[in-house]
Amino acid sequence: MLYDLVIRNGLVMDPASRFVGTFSVGVHDGKIATLTTMPISGKVEIDAAGLVVAPGFVDVHTHVDGNRRAGYELVKMGVTSAIAGNCGNFMWFDDPEAAKQRLHAQKDYDVVNFNRLDRDWSDLLQDVDTHGYPVNLGLLVGSATLRLKAGAADPTAPVSPAQLAEMCGTAARFIEAGCFGVSFGVMYTPGMTRDELLALFRVAARYQAIAAVHPRYGGVGLRGLVPDALAGHEEIIDVAREADVRLQISHIAHQIAYQSRPYDDLTTRGIRMVDEARADGVDVMADCMPLAQNVLEVGLPLTAVLYERLPQVESQLGRKIENVVFVKEGPHRGQGLTPALYRQILQEAPMTALVVKLMKEDLVLRTLLPEWCFVGSDIGDKFFPAQARVIGNYVREHGAFTLMDALRKCTSIPADRFGLEHKGRIAVGVDADFTIFDADRISGTHTFMADQAETAGIEYVIVNGVPVMERGRLLDVLPGRALRRGASAGIAR
Repeated sequence: MLYDLVIRNGLVMDPASRFVGTFSVGVHDGKIATLTTMPISGKVEIDAAGLVVAPGFVDVHTHVDGNRRAGYELVKMGVTSAIAGNCGNFMWFDDPEAAKQRLHAQKDYDVVNFNRLDRDWSDLLQDVDTHGYPVNLGLLVGSATLRLKAGAADPTAPVSPAQLAEMCGTAARFIEAGCFGVSFGVMYTPGMTRDELLALFRVAARYQAIAAVHPRYGGVGLRGLVPDALAGHEEIIDVAREADVRLQISHIAHQIAYQSRPYDDLTTRGIRMVDEARADGVDVMADCMPLAQNVLEVGLPLTAVLYERLPQVESQLGRKIENVVFVKEGPHRGQGLTPALYRQILQEAPMTALVVKLMKEDLVLRTLLPEWCFVGSDIGDKFFPAQARVIGNYVREHGAFTLMDALRKCTSIPADRFGLEHKGRIAVGVDADFTIFDADRISGTHTFMADQAETAGIEYVIVNGVPVMERGRLLDVLPGRALRRGASAGIAR
């Protein structure tokens, strides 16, 4: 038989079964047709000698939302399947750059320009099926988008009973159409009440779908001003317990990987809270972005608290705030955010992103260690090589994981969590998605305030049997298709 694609001489690693060996892989009609030590031939052949042949990376926390350029950024990261629509928003725009300019031109903090309201989630899935995409793409239904579609424009105010009923009906309709659940950015929607969370959690639970939540608080908090991250975690775990929903805590390290007193107290208590909830029967897991930098916006209510109560804040920080908070973009990029500069940018461009330098790299790693935590990049329109960073930094340099265990956190665990039965594994009959890399070279770097990250060592990326990256070079092809939640989807706890 002449296969469509043959990958020969590579070290095949399947994290789902923990199988490893030097085999040739034959692909036909986008599926893995054979794994063999016998000679086989293909229309296209890849010699993977000296390389690892892994399942394509599965990234369930992204914000690419149909942005084609961002889809190719995922390919550079080794990702072949992604879930978008996270943190409550739906950012599918015909011209992403123009949308970004509108966002930064607005003069108040408002989530409207984070969202597209004239199209919906099914439109994007159909667009991916019709025109293709660099990777396979699935969606979550965003709660902020649901609010806006129901006429609830103020993120600081609660919704009315009629608006909530409309939101629940819309969420159910699009989960039935194939979305994987509902996403929430509670930090960005401070008007969201427990009743709103519970109602939408119950919609997701009805379909055994996911409730993916960016919690209300992050970090160690500020005494008398802002609770610590665990108050936000306790809120959503409590609601998840009542709703019996499958809870996904979004980028958990960015809530709990902060120095505290004792040094690792917040991290330790955060991990223990999830462990105890799971032991009590709550179906909760988490994704983790392996980067010790947090991002806020100038106009976010939390930022206002920091600068309105500056003496208390600096007293608790033990340093000037401009040595902690930096401007990430725009004409003041790289500058510490002094009180005067904060007031200026708040008036001129309140959606300007900030970088907060309080997280600790060793605590990020600690957060990723539990079995229930896996890798998610949080990528928007800019590249961040999360999976390559875990393999290069945490496996090769620090020895924190075996390569197989790190690959599980990048492939089979997130695939199972979202019921992607034919993704994240290498076996006959599953989709032919592969990331082929040099285990001695793979790495992902992102220095403080860097405008762009760098990766090395990823040689080939194959989506549905079609190479999208070849010897590190992107190809002009769109083999990705829409991912839809199915009735037979597997469930991982």
